[in-house]
Amino acid sequence: MAASAAANMTDMTLPFPDAFVILSGGRAQRLGGSGGPAGTDRTDDADDGGDAGGTDKASIALGGRTLLDRALGTTQGRPVVIVGPHAPARPRVTLTREDPPGGGPAAGIAAGVAALPTPSTGQRQRIGIMAVDQAGVTSQTWQRLSAAAADPEVKGCVLVEADRRQYGVGVFDAAALRGALGTRADWHGISLRALLDPLIGAEVEAQGPEARDIDTPADLDWWRRRAQSVAGSAGSTDGAVISP
Repeated sequence: MAASAAANMTDMTLPFPDAFVILSGGRAQRLGGSGGPAGTDRTDDADDGGDAGGTDKASIALGGRTLLDRALGTTQGRPVVIVGPHAPARPRVTLTREDPPGGGPAAGIAAGVAALPTPSTGQRQRIGIMAVDQAGVTSQTWQRLSAAAADPEVKGCVLVEADRRQYGVGVFDAAALRGALGTRADWHGISLRALLDPLIGAEVEAQGPEARDIDTPADLDWWRRRAQSVAGSAGSTDGAVISP
């Protein structure tokens, strides 16, 4: 087996999220018209909610696949709620939007979690939260986060790089997350930091470009150069990302 393919194999005996919410809606401002989902371009601040201008990040293609398709490829067939304007017709994939659209990342999570199936009584559910522009995430990312969040005392876990939390990639206890969301009637205009920081009890150091998102034209250029550099090599078996 090629080394790059072997590196992307996922041992499904290890912990993994039970379900996912992918933030994929609206427009980003810092790409200057190149598009992006509301709330994913500024994960530590309130989103400016722009549904005007640009194209959505979810439709940006890297290596011939859209960011949304790559994000879905990391989920290993688990139930997924996509918060955004569109979603592919796939089994176990549900589409929803915050109301009104453009309310920012926390409002998106609130809408996504509300659309997830409620687990059986007494069953602990772990939810993977992902911004669609996190092009460096793989299935192994979710396994490492899930392992760190497996401790019953840990309500949430996110990637961290250079001491900076990446709120767009994390695994959270569903009951704790629903409880936090229940503390406000409306999460529009609220940052992910405000919602998630009180829940985070563990951090996982990012490997390679796992924490590198696409906020600016320079970011997008970097990922496109990376895609070109690995063209023709063995692809990622999880379909997620232009892997290290």
